[in-house]
Amino acid sequence: MAEDSGERLQIFCPQNDGDLQLVIIERTTVPAFPSEVWATISAPVGSVHEIDAIGILTRAGHEHIVGGVVRVGDSLMVRHSVPTSSMHLHEFVVPFHLVMNAAAQLRATGERGSVI
Repeated sequence: MAEDSGERLQIFCPQNDGDLQLVIIERTTVPAFPSEVWATISAPVGSVHEIDAIGILTRAGHEHIVGGVVRVGDSLMVRHSVPTSSMHLHEFVVPFHLVMNAAAQLRATGERGSVI
């Protein structure tokens, strides 16, 4: 299932546990390089009020090589950006899957409340 607004694509990806993982792809530019278009791939981990943010940050730093954990409003998100002007499909698909899987794993960890 997906929702496309033109600048923002939301994809609900099925996971092995039966849950759906939301992945958001947004088109953006960087003010320092306005001619370069980027795709920002992000996926929610959980609410900052309901999960162990320190544990999530610790796990992300030890276990995931793509993306970083950021706070957007009241949500923690795994986010990664890639330039699109000279990108091959493989250069997008791999980070997409890594962000999706990292967010799903960190979300499951945060729900259990466990930390490293």
